[in-house]
Amino acid sequence: MNQPQSDNAGFALFETIVALALASLALSAIYRSTGESVRATSVVRMKAAGLSLARTHLGSLAGDGVLPQGISSGVYENGLRWRLSVAPLAARADPAAAQPVWIVLETFDRRGGVLVKLETARVVREAQ
Repeated sequence: MNQPQSDNAGFALFETIVALALASLALSAIYRSTGESVRATSVVRMKAAGLSLARTHLGSLAGDGVLPQGISSGVYENGLRWRLSVAPLAARADPAAAQPVWIVLETFDRRGGVLVKLETARVVREAQ
Protein backbone atom coordinates (compact mmCIF):
# COMPACT_ATOMS: atom_id res chain seq x y z
CA MET A 1 0.00 0.00 0.00
CA ASN A 2 1.15 3.44 -0.83
CA GLN A 3 1.08 6.11 1.80
CA PRO A 4 0.13 9.61 0.76
CA GLN A 5 3.04 12.05 0.61
CA SER A 6 2.98 14.68 3.33
CA ASP A 7 2.96 18.42 2.61
CA ASN A 8 5.61 18.81 5.37
CA ALA A 9 8.37 17.02 3.46
CA GLY A 10 11.67 18.88 4.05
CA PHE A 11 10.20 21.19 6.68
CA ALA A 12 12.14 19.55 9.53
CA LEU A 13 15.39 20.13 7.64
CA PHE A 14 14.54 23.81 7.18
CA GLU A 15 13.72 24.16 10.90
CA THR A 16 17.06 22.57 11.79
CA ILE A 17 18.98 24.95 9.51
CA VAL A 18 17.20 27.99 11.01
CA ALA A 19 17.85 26.74 14.55
CA LEU A 20 21.55 26.26 13.78
CA ALA A 21 21.77 29.75 12.28
CA LEU A 22 20.15 31.29 15.37
CA ALA A 23 22.42 29.28 17.67
CA SER A 24 25.51 30.42 15.76
CA LEU A 25 24.40 34.07 16.06
CA ALA A 26 23.86 33.67 19.79
CA LEU A 27 27.22 31.94 20.27
CA SER A 28 29.06 34.62 18.29
CA ALA A 29 27.47 37.31 20.48
CA ILE A 30 28.52 35.43 23.62
CA TYR A 31 32.06 35.00 22.24
CA ARG A 32 32.30 38.73 21.42
CA SER A 33 31.04 39.82 24.83
CA THR A 34 33.42 37.41 26.58
CA GLY A 35 36.34 38.84 24.60
CA GLU A 36 35.35 42.39 25.53
CA SER A 37 35.04 41.35 29.17
CA VAL A 38 38.54 39.87 29.16
CA ARG A 39 39.96 43.03 27.56
CA ALA A 40 38.15 45.28 30.05
CA THR A 41 39.43 43.19 32.96
CA SER A 42 42.97 43.51 31.63
CA VAL A 43 42.64 47.30 31.40
CA VAL A 44 41.23 47.54 34.92
CA ARG A 45 44.08 45.40 36.29
CA MET A 46 46.65 47.57 34.52
CA LYS A 47 45.07 50.77 35.89
CA ALA A 48 44.89 49.31 39.39
CA ALA A 49 48.57 48.34 39.24
CA GLY A 50 49.46 51.82 37.95
CA LEU A 51 47.44 53.49 40.69
CA SER A 52 48.96 51.33 43.41
CA LEU A 53 52.51 52.04 42.21
CA ALA A 54 51.82 55.77 41.80
CA ARG A 55 50.28 56.08 45.28
CA THR A 56 53.23 54.28 46.84
CA HIS A 57 55.67 56.43 44.87
CA LEU A 58 53.87 59.65 45.80
CA GLY A 59 53.73 58.61 49.45
CA SER A 60 57.47 57.98 49.52
CA LEU A 61 58.34 61.40 48.09
CA ALA A 62 59.80 64.02 50.41
CA GLY A 63 59.88 61.73 53.41
CA ASP A 64 62.70 63.89 54.71
CA GLY A 65 60.98 67.12 53.62
CA VAL A 66 63.38 67.65 50.70
CA LEU A 67 62.18 67.32 47.12
CA PRO A 68 64.10 68.59 44.07
CA GLN A 69 62.09 70.68 41.62
CA GLY A 70 61.81 69.85 37.94
CA ILE A 71 60.81 66.85 35.88
CA SER A 72 62.08 63.31 36.37
CA SER A 73 60.99 59.98 34.94
CA GLY A 74 61.64 56.27 35.21
CA VAL A 75 60.23 52.78 34.91
CA TYR A 76 58.57 50.71 37.63
CA GLU A 77 59.48 47.04 38.13
CA ASN A 78 56.48 45.85 36.12
CA GLY A 79 57.48 47.91 33.06
CA LEU A 80 55.09 50.84 33.51
CA ARG A 81 56.74 54.21 32.95
CA TRP A 82 56.27 57.23 35.24
CA ARG A 83 56.94 60.98 35.08
CA LEU A 84 57.20 63.26 38.11
CA SER A 85 56.88 67.03 37.87
CA VAL A 86 57.59 69.29 40.87
CA ALA A 87 56.96 73.02 40.49
CA PRO A 88 56.83 75.85 43.05
CA LEU A 89 53.42 77.27 43.90
CA ALA A 90 54.77 80.67 44.93
CA ALA A 91 57.97 82.68 44.66
CA ARG A 92 60.45 81.82 47.39
CA ALA A 93 60.70 84.67 49.92
CA ASP A 94 63.26 83.06 52.22
CA PRO A 95 65.66 80.46 50.74
CA ALA A 96 65.96 78.73 54.12
CA ALA A 97 62.19 78.43 54.62
CA ALA A 98 60.01 75.58 53.44
CA GLN A 99 58.16 76.14 50.18
CA PRO A 100 54.82 74.88 48.84
CA VAL A 101 55.19 72.89 45.61
CA TRP A 102 52.75 71.33 43.16
CA ILE A 103 53.50 67.66 42.44
CA VAL A 104 52.17 65.80 39.40
CA LEU A 105 52.88 62.08 39.06
CA GLU A 106 51.77 60.34 35.88
CA THR A 107 51.92 56.61 35.17
CA PHE A 108 51.85 55.42 31.55
CA ASP A 109 50.89 52.12 29.96
CA ARG A 110 53.23 50.28 27.61
CA ARG A 111 51.87 52.16 24.60
CA GLY A 112 52.42 55.58 26.20
CA GLY A 113 48.82 56.31 27.23
CA VAL A 114 48.23 57.88 30.64
CA LEU A 115 46.92 55.32 33.14
CA VAL A 116 46.98 57.45 36.27
CA LYS A 117 47.62 61.11 36.99
CA LEU A 118 47.97 62.12 40.63
CA GLU A 119 48.30 65.77 41.64
CA THR A 120 48.92 67.24 45.08
CA ALA A 121 50.51 70.13 46.91
CA ARG A 122 53.17 69.70 49.59
CA VAL A 123 55.44 71.89 51.65
CA VAL A 124 59.11 70.94 51.18
CA ARG A 125 62.60 72.31 51.70
CA GLU A 126 64.90 72.95 48.77
CA ALA A 127 67.36 70.14 48.03
CA GLN A 128 70.94 71.02 48.96
